[in-house]
Amino acid sequence: MIHIYKLRIKKIVEETKEAKSFILENLDERVLHYQAGQFLTLLFEHASGTEIRRSYSISSSPAFDKELTITVKKIPNGEFSRKLVDHAKVGTILRSIGASGLFTLPGDTSSKRFCFMAAGSGITPIFSIIKTLLHQYPSTSILLIYSNTNQGSTIFFNPLLALLEKFRNRFTIEFLFSDSPRIFESRLTQSVIDILVERYRLYENNSTLFYLCGPHAYMRMISIKLRADGIEAERIKKELFVV
Repeated sequence: MIHIYKLRIKKIVEETKEAKSFILENLDERVLHYQAGQFLTLLFEHASGTEIRRSYSISSSPAFDKELTITVKKIPNGEFSRKLVDHAKVGTILRSIGASGLFTLPGDTSSKRFCFMAAGSGITPIFSIIKTLLHQYPSTSILLIYSNTNQGSTIFFNPLLALLEKFRNRFTIEFLFSDSPRIFESRLTQSVIDILVERYRLYENNSTLFYLCGPHAYMRMISIKLRADGIEAERIKKELFVV
């Protein structure tokens, strides 16, 4: 039997015009366990009476944040993402079958280098993993390459800057904004990857793990580039972030 959790929306944070974070309170006696990088599957009732499942990435860290949080970006024709972002309120009860997903940290995490590449709302599970690494694994170093249209559309922009300030010796961010007039600061292309690989020596010692999260074409381009450069498939983790 699948256990169904009852979760109450405790607080709502507007991240951008299109995205909100929902801080959830577990009303169930059973603890809802999750790992950094996983998603939460919610149950909705369709107008036809059928049960619909939708999964939303968890943006909180089990190692750092006290409360479970999901972050949802409203998408065109996304019935349930629009329902959450436009209509959910503090006190709204959500039903969930719990957390799952394989976009998680490896068993041996200490002394590793991590390169995260995120586009748009693909930052959500990566944000959870980065917070976990920074607070729980002090021997790791992290580079985040984060693509958006502009600063205003960048989910977690200010929280990421706060982490950057606190962990400057271990954490680096490269923001790419597609509306930038500077070609090498706008989109993640193979040429830009070459520049960043050289700048941060990402291929040295075969120690860097690459985590990708974004649209299919974005991750496909990066994967092809990394594999062509000799990066083993087991060092590349992907989380498809499309409808």
